[in-house]
Amino acid sequence: MSDETPAPAAPEPLAPPAAPPLPGAAPPSQFRRGLRWFLAEFLVVVAGVFVAMLLNAWYQDRTDSRSRQQYLVLLARDLQDSIRSMDEARQFEELQGADAVLLYRALSAPTLPPDTQPLSVAVSHLSQRRTMLLKSTTYDDLVNTGHFDLIDNATLRDQIADFYQQTNLEFEI
Repeated sequence: MSDETPAPAAPEPLAPPAAPPLPGAAPPSQFRRGLRWFLAEFLVVVAGVFVAMLLNAWYQDRTDSRSRQQYLVLLARDLQDSIRSMDEARQFEELQGADAVLLYRALSAPTLPPDTQPLSVAVSHLSQRRTMLLKSTTYDDLVNTGHFDLIDNATLRDQIADFYQQTNLEFEI
């Protein structure tokens, strides 16, 4: 046996000392747990905002749909009133034309007819004027409030605009 004693094992290299934690910093396991909670809360908030935006869009669509229906009903009413006013004006103008023809024939004849009462009535009628009423309150409201785009049918929207623009031009003339 030998008296040799084993040589001492080489000392293992020392690992650099761990950096002291920063003041107020959490250990890595707590940081990960905190990050998970932050991400979970963040996702809940984002999902809540997203759901709120969806609900708002749904409610706005319902409101726009109701407004669209109301505007279309009011436009139909205004158009019916305008058509009625135009029909009355047309009838009035036809009577004016008939009275003018009656007076022209009477004045062109060599003698006046024995009964001049119809001529007096015709002269009275010809001195009258009637103003035609174009009811455009709903159209004006749609244009002035910027709600004209609620009418999503582009052809109908163009026809409505053309009608009121052309009719306004005719009234001005």
